[in-house]
Order: sequence, then C-alpha cells, then structure tokens
Amino acid sequence: HTLTFEPQILCLNDLILDVIDEFTALAEAADLSLVDQIQVNRPLKVLADEDQLYRLLSNLVVNAIRYTPA
Repeated sequence: HTLTFEPQILCLNDLILDVIDEFTALAEAADLSLVDQIQVNRPLKVLADEDQLYRLLSNLVVNAIRYTPA
C-alpha cells in the first residue's frame, strides 16, 4: 500500500477543531474533556497532506483518550 502525498496549504486551527469535534463524545464517554487553546485570531497555516495530517492528529487524540485516566 503506497501513501500518496498531496500537500496543500491548510489552516491547522481548523483541522484541530475538526478532530476535537469528532472525538468529543469518545472523550466524554471516558470521563474526559477535550479542550482547545487555539487563538482563533491567529490562524496557523501549514503545507501538508490534509488526510494524513488528520489521521495523525486523530491517532494522537484517540491514544490520549485511551491512556489518560478519568
């Protein structure tokens, strides 16, 4: 399986907020909460593959939820 890399300019703030939205219910089920500290007036732009970066952030959040005590 070959991964393709399709870089584009992304707003990391938006991507992080999307990940938080997706995993808030999972965190709450584990008696945790996801909190962002994003400065909405300072968008952080990155050149990255959106799908791969989303997958990476999702894995980090899921692992944090799984291994963090309530």
